[in-house]
Parts: sequence; C-alpha cells; structure tokens
Amino acid sequence: MQFEMLRAYAPSALVLAAVADARDSIDELLRMPEVFRPGAAREAFEPLLFQSEMHSNAFLEGVEVPIAAMLDEMKADSPLGVRLRSIAAVQARIAADAKTFLQTPPRILAAWQVAASAGLPDADDSRGRPRVAGELLVDPLNSGIAASDVSDCTPTLIALVTQNAVEIPPIVRAACVYLLLSLAMPFTHGNGVLARSAAHAVLIGQGTDPDHRLALMTAMTAAGRPRYVQSLRAASALTDEAVDNWVVWFCQLIEQAALQSRTIVEQVREALSAQL
Repeated sequence: MQFEMLRAYAPSALVLAAVADARDSIDELLRMPEVFRPGAAREAFEPLLFQSEMHSNAFLEGVEVPIAAMLDEMKADSPLGVRLRSIAAVQARIAADAKTFLQTPPRILAAWQVAASAGLPDADDSRGRPRVAGELLVDPLNSGIAASDVSDCTPTLIALVTQNAVEIPPIVRAACVYLLLSLAMPFTHGNGVLARSAAHAVLIGQGTDPDHRLALMTAMTAAGRPRYVQSLRAASALTDEAVDNWVVWFCQLIEQAALQSRTIVEQVREALSAQL
C-alpha cells in the first residue's frame, strides 16, 4: 500500500464545508464556562472526560468492562487490570506530548507504543520498535486490511505532521494521520490506540482542541465498531474520493465528540446543582 497520495491530498469543497461545521461545533463547546473557566465545574469535568475517553479507547481495543467498574478493575493485579492501565497511560500522555509529536512523531509513537503494550507477554521483543516482515500483527478491530511495509509509513507521517502547510486545516491533517496509522499498523500491538491518539494530538498541538476537551474516543465508540471498520476499509482505496469520505466521516466524529463533551458538562451541572 502506497501512502504518497496523502502528502499531496487537497480537500474538496465538500470536505472544507464539513471541516467548517466541525470547527463550529468545537468553538461552541469551548465557549462553555465549565470547559474553560477554572473552578469546581472544570475540576469535575476533566476526570469524567478522561474516564469516558479511556473506557471508549479500551472498548475499541476489545477490552470491554462497564465504566462503573473500570477504575476498580484498573487497580487489580490481573491481565485486565494491566491492559486498562496501559491504555490509561497512553491516554494521559496525549495532551502532554502533543507539541513534541508535531516535531518528532516517530519518537512519540514509539514511546506511546511502549506504554500501550506494557504487560503484554507476547509483545516484549517488539515494544517500541516498528514491526518487521513476518511478525504477528494484533488487530482488535479485525479490519481485514493487509498491513503495508512500514517503510512507506514513516516518511509520510513526518511529512503530514511537520510540513508547514498552513492551507491544510488541522482537522484534515489529523484525519490523514489517523488514516495513515490505521492502515499502516506500524507496530505489532496497540496500533488502534496510537492512531486515535495521534489524530487527537494533532488537534491539540495545532490549537483546534488546545486544552483536550473533545470526547473524540467516546464519539468513535458511539458511532459503533462496525461503522468504524466500514469507513476504514472504504478509505483504504486511497483515492481522492475515498480520502474525502474519510475526512468527512472524521469531521462528523468531531461534531459528535463535541456533543459528547457537552453531555458531560450537563452531568456536571446537574451534580453541582444537587449539592446546593
């Protein structure tokens, strides 16, 4: 699979309209005082958002546990506890690593992969390095997409993330990074976590979601695993139309992510009102 076309991809008018709608939904979210103003509401919002995002990320990795039991399971000395902690470790680093990811994406991906594969007995020899031909590839989504040569992925990733192309909206760039890593699957384990985290890191690092307020993983789960896989398979054609459709889908995810975050804000409002 060749990824050069992603470097030269130019969004269509349809895509740019979807980007504008997604941008509007983010702006509406970021104007909510519970999201930007320091205080009890924001302090309550942030951990609820983190829990929702981590639970959704785990679900997409095939780790299904009720959100109410998740925090207790994380403390357990069990394979499930280890897996949840590894996913949480990556989730916690997205915002902190976003700026560095824009400068040296392969290094940050490797660090995230080490965290994502922690405690997996069959990942010890491959942690932190790109996979090589013949290695077993773990794909929790069962996407059925044949992984490409990793050497095709890295140059495109660097170009997408580091190029100074101001005419490319950050949302489009994030969608292309997400697609690239989802199709290339550059490591033996944790590729889904890495692809989703990288997309959000681009949004954070380029100022679209500067304070990590979007419930992006939650929106992906709400869309459903079958829809996720269907969109990925369709985009794997890597034609202009296929990538356009993928970016539009990603924009729709962002709109849903903003809605999911606003839902969490409403929960916070109700909880604080009940305390009065």
